[in-house]
Amino acid sequence: MPIPIVERTSQKRPIELMDVVEMRDATALSVSPDGSRVAFRVRKLDHEANTERAAWYVADIDEPGHFLYVGDGGEPDWEFITNESHQRLLLTQAGWSPDGRKLVYLAKRSGELQLWVAHTDGSGSEQLTRNPADVSGFAWVPQTNRIVFMTGLPRAAREAAIRDKQMHGVRLQNGATPPTQLSDNEAKALEETWDAKRDDYSPLLAQRWEHSRYLPKVEEFWSIDVSSREERKATPQEIEALSGSPKTGFDLEPTATLISVAPHGQQAAFTKPIDETPRFVRNDYLYIRDAGGSVRRLCEAEACSGRITALSWSRDESQIYFQRREGTHYDTMGFYAADPATGRVRTILKTTDMLVGDWSWFRGACPFVGDRAVCIREAPTVPTQVVSISLRDGTLTTLVDLNPEFRNIELLDAERIDWRVDEKELAYGWLVKPEGYVAGRKYPVVLIPNRQRGFLRGGDGDEYPTQLLARNGFVVLSYMYNNLAGIEPDDGGNAYQRHKYGYEAYQRTVESAIDLLKARGLIEETCVGLTGMSDTADKGTYVITHSTRIAAASISGGSIDPTAFILQDKQLQAWLTAHGLGYPDPQGPYWKNWLELSPALNAHRTRAPLLLHAPDSEILLSVELFRQLIELNKPVELFVYYEEPHFKVQPRHLLEINERNLDWFNFWLRGVEDAAPAKQEQYERWRSLRKLTPTPGCAIHA
Repeated sequence: MPIPIVERTSQKRPIELMDVVEMRDATALSVSPDGSRVAFRVRKLDHEANTERAAWYVADIDEPGHFLYVGDGGEPDWEFITNESHQRLLLTQAGWSPDGRKLVYLAKRSGELQLWVAHTDGSGSEQLTRNPADVSGFAWVPQTNRIVFMTGLPRAAREAAIRDKQMHGVRLQNGATPPTQLSDNEAKALEETWDAKRDDYSPLLAQRWEHSRYLPKVEEFWSIDVSSREERKATPQEIEALSGSPKTGFDLEPTATLISVAPHGQQAAFTKPIDETPRFVRNDYLYIRDAGGSVRRLCEAEACSGRITALSWSRDESQIYFQRREGTHYDTMGFYAADPATGRVRTILKTTDMLVGDWSWFRGACPFVGDRAVCIREAPTVPTQVVSISLRDGTLTTLVDLNPEFRNIELLDAERIDWRVDEKELAYGWLVKPEGYVAGRKYPVVLIPNRQRGFLRGGDGDEYPTQLLARNGFVVLSYMYNNLAGIEPDDGGNAYQRHKYGYEAYQRTVESAIDLLKARGLIEETCVGLTGMSDTADKGTYVITHSTRIAAASISGGSIDPTAFILQDKQLQAWLTAHGLGYPDPQGPYWKNWLELSPALNAHRTRAPLLLHAPDSEILLSVELFRQLIELNKPVELFVYYEEPHFKVQPRHLLEINERNLDWFNFWLRGVEDAAPAKQEQYERWRSLRKLTPTPGCAIHA
C-alpha cells in the first residue's frame, strides 16, 4: 500500500466523500533503539474491496520525506478487535530488534494471527511464528534475540468448541436483578471490566465472534529465536517482558506510573497520582529521585501536575521533558521542560493540534528521543502527518505527509469558537461556514459532537461528513462538550442526580450552541440538525425527546431504555442500577427515574424526524425507541449494519451511511433531493414520513 508522491497543482478540486472515507491514518509510532528512525503503521479503507489495507513504514527522523515501506500489515481482524477490545491495539504494536535491523509485528494472514518480521532496510518481510493458536501479545526479551509471545486456545480447538456451542443452547445465567448497593467506585470498576467480562444477556449471541465468551480461557507463553526460528515454552523471566514494566533499578513507590531514568542511570523522574480516587482522567504530580536517593516534587508550577502523558530526559540530563493534556476538555497539547536542579519550567510548545503517538481511544503520548518528540499530527483541516518536534525550541518538522492528495483538494476553513454553556460548563468547537457564505444570510446548521479531535472527518465514528455538509449549504459546528459531566468528581452526592446532570448538561450544551450561532446571525434557528454517536447517541436521543429546538436528527446507535436494560449484560445493569436506573419495574423504586431519562418513554415529545444507523452488535439499544416512534406515527428510519462493532469499520457501510446522512439533512433542512435514479425510492419513503410531521419545522423551505 504505497504512499504516493503528489505534486501541487495550480488549481484545487472540491473534496469528495471518497476522499474522506479512504484517508490514510498512522498509528503506533515506535522509535528505533539508536533514535534515528521511527516505525509506524499506515491504515487505509478500501471501499471497492470492502476491506482495510495496512502497511508498516520506517522513516528517517533526520531526513524529512525519506521513508520506506517495510512490510504488509495483513488482513483486518474485525473479529479480533470486536471480541477482544481490551486488546484491540495489539494489531498496531511493533517491536524493534536491539540492533534496529528488524521490526516484529502482529498480522493476520489466511485467518491466522501470527508474528511477522520485517527488515527495516525495506528488503522484505516474512512470517515469524507458526503457532497452532493465534498470538495475542508479544515483547522482545531484553538483551536477547528472542521474542516472548502469548497465545490462547488453539484454532482447531476453538473452531471445534464454537461448532459444539452452535449445536447446543447457551445457558443464560443472568436471571437475577443486579445488586443495588454499589458505590460509584464499584460501578466504575465494573465499567472498566465490560469488555473483559461481559457475558450472559449479550445482544451478540447470534454473531460468531461472541461464542468465544463461552469458550475455555487459555493462556500459553512461548519464546522464539528470531534468527533460527527455534520455538519453546517461555521461562518465567521471559514472561516478565510481557508486563511492559520498565526495570529501572530504583526502589520507587508502587504508585509510580510514568518512569524515565536519566541517561547516566543515577536519577529517575516519575509521575504519581495526586490522590487515590479512581477517575476517568488521572491527574498526576511530577517527582524526581536524585542520585542520593531522596524523592521530591520536581516542580511546583501549574504545568507540573495534571494529565501528564509522556516523560523523558535530555541527553545531557539538564532538562526533563514532558507532555501534558490541558485546556478546555483537554483540547491542548503542551510540551514542557523542567530543570531537575532548580525546578524551573519553560514552555516548549502549546497547540490545539492533535499530537499523539498512536491513534488509540485515549491518544497515546508522543515518543521522546533525545531532544525531540515524534508525533502523529492532525488539525481540523490538516490530514494525518508524522512530525518531529524540537524540544529545545518547539520547531515542528513534517517527516511524512500520509495524504499528499489533499495538497490539491480545496477545504473550507474551520474557525475555533469557545463559549460558556452555563456558570459551570464550558464548550468549544470548530465552525465551518457554507461554501459561498454570504454575510447576513441565515443557513441551516448541523451540530456534530466530536471527541476525536484531529481532522474534521465527521465526528465520533466518522459518519457525518463535515466538509461535504458545508459544501451543501450548511453551517457545521463540530463541538466538544464535557463528556465527564455527571461522572466526576465522586463527591458523595446522589448518584442519580449526577447521572441526570450529565444529560441535562449535554442538552444545555446543544441549546447554547444554537443560541451562540443565532446571535452571530449565522443560522435559521428552526433548521437545526443534530447528530450523535456512542455517548452522544444516548444523550442525543435524550435531547430530541426533551428539546423542541431540533428539526432533524441522525443518530449512530441508540439509547439506554428499559428494554435495553432487561436484555443487556449484568455489568451494564449493575452500573446503571448504581446510578439510579435499576430494574425498570413500573411499580418499582426506579421507574420515576426511567420516566425522566428514557428516550423511548418520552418518544411522544419528539418533533424531529430521526434516522438511526445501528450496528447489529448494539441493536437492542435502538429497538424500543424505534418501535415507540413507529407506534406514535413519528417520522423515523432504522438501518442495521451486519457484523459491525460499536464504531463501524466496513468501508461500504461507512460510505453509505455518510451519503445517507448528507441526503437526510438536505431533505429535512434544505428541501433538497438528489436526482440520482437509485435514490428515488428513498425519497418516496421520506416524503411519506414528511406527511407525519404537522409542520415542516424548518422555515427555510416551509
